[in-house]
Amino acid sequence: MTIRACSLSALIIATVCTLHSGPLASPAVAQSSSADNGPQGSTSPGGAPLQPQVLPLAPPFVLSPADEGNLNQLLGDWEKASNGIKTFKCMFMRLEYDPAINGGDPNQPSTRSEGEIKYAAPDQGMFKVEKVTNYVIDPKTGKIVEQKAEPTEWWTCNGKSMFEVTVRNNQTLVVETPLPPEMRGQAITDGPLPFVFGAQAKVLKSRYFMRIITPEANAKNEVWLEAFPKQQKDAANFSQVTLILKKPDLQPSAIQIFNPGANAQNNSRTVIMLKDPSINGTLDALQNFFNNFSQPNPLGAKHVMNQNLMQPPAAAKLPDAKGADTSQASRATPAAK
Repeated sequence: MTIRACSLSALIIATVCTLHSGPLASPAVAQSSSADNGPQGSTSPGGAPLQPQVLPLAPPFVLSPADEGNLNQLLGDWEKASNGIKTFKCMFMRLEYDPAINGGDPNQPSTRSEGEIKYAAPDQGMFKVEKVTNYVIDPKTGKIVEQKAEPTEWWTCNGKSMFEVTVRNNQTLVVETPLPPEMRGQAITDGPLPFVFGAQAKVLKSRYFMRIITPEANAKNEVWLEAFPKQQKDAANFSQVTLILKKPDLQPSAIQIFNPGANAQNNSRTVIMLKDPSINGTLDALQNFFNNFSQPNPLGAKHVMNQNLMQPPAAAKLPDAKGADTSQASRATPAAK
């Protein structure tokens, strides 16, 4: 499963922009949204439209009062730090793991993608993959070999529309999806993984079961957070997220996103590592920076409009756990291969 960035969700453009499924939601998201909201056009006996139904999930753990207090303090500090971000840019590496593809090895990525993320508060973003390497089994030797692939993922948001570069029937398209007023501004960071920018403690706690799981060896320089979805609409995108925040600025440096249904036998997941971050750079006020959020214009592309908006992109993907324990209580240190 590829989770794209719209507030990195994350992700995370998580978001991230988290973050951190397209400008259009993936089929799983679309089906979940439809199921959660009831039949289209449904009304109450009095004729009023029915409100969307929230399907809660059972908590995977219970926090002690002390742990709850520490979590609340961290989320409050993180929100303050996120509110100070006006512009952001970084390079990223995304590793996708699917043991079913590469002989069952949980630590062998099936795909590695590298690219760039840029963001300007409150609602402009860019996510562009520049290199793609697939890892496949050579049928002659039975060994894993690298195969270079043509990058195709590129989307931008200028605050009024989202643009996605895609290829259909050998034709490169730039698909523009206008954003309705309610999805402009801060609302764009509220994608499936709002973990990278615009982190709001109240929103995060309403959507996720969260706890701090920082390994003792990492506690000096990092904070590790574990999050599980509270609602079916989020569970359609992921089953669990491990997020690493760097001290002292509490900005995400890595995210590990476990696919729906991931378990000890099929530990499929995505890891995104953010590299060389720049926050509120002195040159970001120049117009050249904001040009990154305009409509992409690849050679030979055709511009098309898409009025059927479902949901903004989610966050991008995160780091792997070397020898990861797939239980809910434990995840190992992310490590690229």
